[in-house]
Amino acid sequence: MKNKEYKMNFKNLKKLNSILLTVILLTSCVSKKTHNSDRKQKEFSNRSSIPLISDCRDNHTESCLQNTISDLILKEANENNLDLKNDTLKVSVRINPNGSISVLDNKTNNKKLKASSLNTLENMKSIEPAYIESLGEYRAVSYSWYILIKDNKIINRLRD
Repeated sequence: MKNKEYKMNFKNLKKLNSILLTVILLTSCVSKKTHNSDRKQKEFSNRSSIPLISDCRDNHTESCLQNTISDLILKEANENNLDLKNDTLKVSVRINPNGSISVLDNKTNNKKLKASSLNTLENMKSIEPAYIESLGEYRAVSYSWYILIKDNKIINRLRD
């Protein structure tokens, strides 16, 4: 009798395991579907490996991108009446696949310039991200450069 009960319990346990496995499988498929739909990226017009900022549509180069960001930083510094006699600012940014900007580095000895540049970078409008043709998708790219400012003017503009 015990052997028969054991077989019945084992058979029920086997059915329960099969049901649990099915439920787990279905649940993981549903979450993968949701996860993939979350990854759907905004569509941009840029099809270049260089991110596109609106001021550079006619000159779509890395130097234009960096110079434009540098100009925005200097513009805000001048609007805040910062007296920049001989300053150096190291800027590092990542342009994310969704077009947002992450500040990776913002170094200078001038605390007011640092605060002003950080504010500029954090409040920039979206930039169209880099498109990687071989992958068929937008990817994050990072840039790092120095801005040299003398008498409230950038003296090291990048050239094409």
